[in-house]
Amino acid sequence: DEQMALLVQRVSGSYFGPYYMPCAAGVGFSYSMYRFMRDMDPAAGMLRLVAGLGTKAVDRTQGDYPRLIALDRPMAYARPSVAERHRYSQRKMDMLDTEKNELVEHAMEDVLDLLPMKCRKNLLEHDTEAELMLRQRGDYRNVYFISCQGLARNAVFTGMMQKMLKTLQRVYGSPVDIEYTINLGEEGDFVVNLLQCRPLQTCEDEEKVDIPQIPEKNAVIHIRDCCMGRSRSVKISAVVKVDAFEYYSYPYVEKPSVARAVGKLNAYFKQKKMSVVLIV
Repeated sequence: DEQMALLVQRVSGSYFGPYYMPCAAGVGFSYSMYRFMRDMDPAAGMLRLVAGLGTKAVDRTQGDYPRLIALDRPMAYARPSVAERHRYSQRKMDMLDTEKNELVEHAMEDVLDLLPMKCRKNLLEHDTEAELMLRQRGDYRNVYFISCQGLARNAVFTGMMQKMLKTLQRVYGSPVDIEYTINLGEEGDFVVNLLQCRPLQTCEDEEKVDIPQIPEKNAVIHIRDCCMGRSRSVKISAVVKVDAFEYYSYPYVEKPSVARAVGKLNAYFKQKKMSVVLIV
């Protein structure tokens, strides 16, 4: 029930048989709130990168994981082993079917023969552990998975993306997040299209926080090694939860009443100088 007019935007990409898509696409952040290694610099920025249309980088889809590229450590992996990298990789690619005139998704294996060498070199990686195991059984074949390793390895690409993000952050006067596409040439050249840019809301907090040790039986939410954003220790007075299914099913004209109810709760707890967590 989207209350807006028609939005038309040209899709950046190339033809792969009957399908149309960019070689890769994703979202970028000039300030990274996700540090999967302790020595990473959040101010260097981060990319989420997928093969095909960037919908899987913007929206979380079950079983598909984008490649995360920290721009100060582009070759660093959140998962150390090849098996884990394969497990937590992108399985399906989104593309436009020009014959059916619709958005479709296909498993990488089903469209592998349509991908030219320029895409395979930049987007795919061999699962060497699986290939070795198969060879030991007399099965000699390639096992690929999407990792965008060639782009992560390309210092010209990662350097340009970092420069673009820093330039936009300087002009906007605040951290930004962007959406972009990448189209590849035969000689290793590439074209990046910047599709969208908007301010990224970040919270600056200079106070050093020591997270207390809480017994497992008393912990409600568990976070290991890293988290999104900065950490803080705050005494919570109440938790307000909006039921997602009930809200979705609510008549559109009645939805603002939920916002008003949350507003009243916010005002109440603010007046009482109490902290509340809102879960939606």
